[in-house]
Amino acid sequence: MTGPRRLIGALAIAALGASGAALVAPVSASAAPALRCGYPPAACTILFNQGSYQPGQTVRFHTTVGSFARNEAVGVTVTGPKGYVRHTSGRSGPHGGFSLNLKLADNFKPGTYGLGLTGHRDGHHLTGSFKVS
Repeated sequence: MTGPRRLIGALAIAALGASGAALVAPVSASAAPALRCGYPPAACTILFNQGSYQPGQTVRFHTTVGSFARNEAVGVTVTGPKGYVRHTSGRSGPHGGFSLNLKLADNFKPGTYGLGLTGHRDGHHLTGSFKVS
């Protein structure tokens, strides 16, 4: 694992480079139209490694290649129940993909959490969600 680590609220966040672990299960992801991902525009997506998580687990996700400009600063917003909001940022890889690990605290509250990613340079915005039970 490479990149900075930060503790933000109940999430420990570690940004990964484009060569992060292979993740396979797409879950509840949608994307604003983005031209670089090809056709259809929704080809820019967030892919999660599983559909539901328990407190203490790590939420791993990545975006499709070309979701952002290469080496672009990407803002990350996590929203959840009862007004939960946390922000962090990272950088896309050399091919425009973005990966992140979100370590959930052992006392993380159950619910559905939204994930928003925004490219600081090009403004592309992707959204997805994950469940904690």
